[in-house]
Amino acid sequence: MNEQHYKTLIEQAPFAYAHHRIIPDETGNPVDFVFLEVNREFERVTGHRSEDIKGRTFREVEPGVKDLDFDWIGFCSKIALEGGSEVSSHLWEKQGHYYRVTVFSEKKMHFSVLLFDITDQKISEKQKQKEERKYRLIFKNAPHGIFH
Repeated sequence: MNEQHYKTLIEQAPFAYAHHRIIPDETGNPVDFVFLEVNREFERVTGHRSEDIKGRTFREVEPGVKDLDFDWIGFCSKIALEGGSEVSSHLWEKQGHYYRVTVFSEKKMHFSVLLFDITDQKISEKQKQKEERKYRLIFKNAPHGIFH
């Protein structure tokens, strides 16, 4: 298969894809990363158009990154610096949707991100937890004994 085949495959993929390069400080420690490539699904999921973010840093595109509970730059940089095809996953919530984030690196200082929408699964899990709490309260507070 040729390179065009793979580009078409990524562009048509049902998951969000982005490829990045790490930006180190003067001592070599990662401080940010730059967007090199994203697919259409990434644009849809994040609301960021390819032409607006290619060549820009993560901190420029997501200025609130320093306020997040999770260190995305550290997480992705660790994988990019180790090289290889290591895969790690983390959960990300954005605008009411949940994504399983998979980060891998095939070339040192570079990494790719895949976002898989798991919103339906998370909503189902939350609904199950809600139902379980409801029934526990019913059983706990029932004025008479309940048996099955």
